[in-house]
Amino acid sequence: MAVTEKWWERLPLAQDRPWVIFSATLGLMGIALGLRLLLLPFMPIGLPFTMFYPAIIASAVLYGIRAGVLAGTIGVLLAWHFFLPGVGFALGVGVPFALVLYSAVIAVSLILIRLLQLAIQRANAAREVSRKLAESRETLFRELQHRVGNNLQVVSALLSLQKRKLVDPAAIEALEEAADRVQLIGQIQRQLYDPDGEQQAVEDLLGRVITDCLESFARKDVTYEIRVESGLDMRPELAIPTSLIVYEAVANSIEHGFPDRSGTITVEARYEGDWIVVCIADNGKGLPTDFVLLQGTDMGLKLSSALAVQCGGTFAIDCADGLTRATVRLPRGKSA
Repeated sequence: MAVTEKWWERLPLAQDRPWVIFSATLGLMGIALGLRLLLLPFMPIGLPFTMFYPAIIASAVLYGIRAGVLAGTIGVLLAWHFFLPGVGFALGVGVPFALVLYSAVIAVSLILIRLLQLAIQRANAAREVSRKLAESRETLFRELQHRVGNNLQVVSALLSLQKRKLVDPAAIEALEEAADRVQLIGQIQRQLYDPDGEQQAVEDLLGRVITDCLESFARKDVTYEIRVESGLDMRPELAIPTSLIVYEAVANSIEHGFPDRSGTITVEARYEGDWIVVCIADNGKGLPTDFVLLQGTDMGLKLSSALAVQCGGTFAIDCADGLTRATVRLPRGKSA
C-alpha cells in the first residue's frame, strides 16, 4: 500500500529550481525588512537583526543551506545599511563586533539546520528502503500463497486420479474425502489474502467453505446462516484449521442430520474472553443416543478434534433444544 509523503518530509524544497529558491529568499527577506521598518517606532534601539533571524531560518529550512547563506548575507547588508549606527555602510562604534556576532550566530544556526536536514534525508532513505523491502516481501508471500494453493490443487487431482485404480469402496471413499480436504485447503490458502494483501473477512471465508460443502453434496434443500460478531478478527494461521472444522461439521450435518430431509445450518463466530468460539448448529435428526466423541470411526470428527487441540483449543459436540451443535474454541492470541 502506498504511503503518502508529507510535504515537510521533502525538505528542502525546489532544489532543482534555483530561480524559485532565489525568488523565495528575496521575498522572505523583503517581508522581514518591511516588518522591521513598520515596527521601527516601537522597537528599542540595539535590535537591528531581530526581524531577519526568522526569515533566514525559514529560508534555510524550506530551501536549503544555500538559501540560508544568501538570506544571511542579505540580512547583514540590510541591517548594516538601515539599522546599525552610522550612515549607509559606515563602520560606526560597535558595528564590526555586531556584524561578527550576527554572522557567527547565523553560521551556527545554519550548521545545525544542515545537520538536521542530513539526518532527515538519511531517515527518509532508510524508510524508502524498508518500504521497498516490505513490498517485495509481501509480493513474495502472496506469490507463495498462490503457488502453495496450486500445488495443493495438483495433489487433490492426483488423489482423484488414484482412486480410479481402486475397487474397494472404503478405499475409494477415503481417497475422495482426502482429495476434498486437500482441495479445500488449497482454496483457503488462496483466499487468505485479497489482492491488496488484506486479511479476508471471517464471514466471507466461512460462507465460501459452507457453499463449497453444499455444492459438493448437491444439496440445494439445505440452507445456512452465518452470524459473526462485529470486529471479530481471525489470524491467518487459524483460518485453515477453522475452515476444515467447519467443513467437516457441515458435511456431518448433511450426511447424518439431513440424510432425507431439508434443514438449516447456522454458523456463529464470537469472542468469549480470550477465546474465539465457532459454533455450527443444525436442526436435523440429532445425535444417536450412544454417541461418544472420538470413540466412533468418523475420521472427520477425529480430524476436527485434532486440529482444535493443535491450535491450543477444544472441540465438542452436543445436542439440546432440537439442535445439534459442534463447537470449537480457539485462543485469540498465538497458538499453543
